[in-house]
Amino acid sequence: MAVSARVLSTGAPAPGRDQFAPRPATAYLEPSPYRPPSEAAEIADLLRGHGYQVSTATRFHDHDPRTAAIADWDAALAAELVVADVSGPEAPPGAAAMIGAAAATGRTALVWQPVPAWTFSPGREPNWRNLMIQYAVGGVFQDTAGLLALMGT
Repeated sequence: MAVSARVLSTGAPAPGRDQFAPRPATAYLEPSPYRPPSEAAEIADLLRGHGYQVSTATRFHDHDPRTAAIADWDAALAAELVVADVSGPEAPPGAAAMIGAAAATGRTALVWQPVPAWTFSPGREPNWRNLMIQYAVGGVFQDTAGLLALMGT
């Protein structure tokens, strides 16, 4: 039985095509599978109202999650702004990797956390999410007013 796998990477772009150059005013929205879709729609509408073309993750609800995951990864790498909802018992699968890729390629990543979750380890500082996310993002917001403040509007 042959098994094929596609490795999701930020490898070398195809000849003649710079696949990582951000397009003007593009955003990728990573909603939490633990939150109502209407909340992500509100953030997407706000971004569209400020001129962004918004792509939203589809892999959590698509009939072909493998293909949708590849499309989500490609959309996140093509966007100049990545916004990830990290609410819930854990960040959405893949969100930390997408945030890290944005940071590594010089693009902006913001975290949306409408339901803050803090963890406290004895003798340590409080952590609001995993360290890859905590140190890679350019800002954290809880609602549309917070997003507008981060956007400087």
